[in-house]
Amino acid sequence: FLKSPVGYDRAAEVVFKQEAVYLHDLEDRVQTKRVIKDWNRFYNSERPHTALGKRSPDDAFFYTQGTQKAA
Repeated sequence: FLKSPVGYDRAAEVVFKQEAVYLHDLEDRVQTKRVIKDWNRFYNSERPHTALGKRSPDDAFFYTQGTQKAA
């Protein structure tokens, strides 16, 4: 989930560490997987992105898809 269409996304890695990893005392693999899954869902469906006009990637993608279908 840290790859952009052109390769490795360093900015996403930094955000992930700041918003997920550093906020939890990860003790085992099960907890780590849960934190990653929860953060990934939040990042794509709820977290506003400046580059997307303060929309989440899901909102931006599905809005674009809906617009294209209607045209």
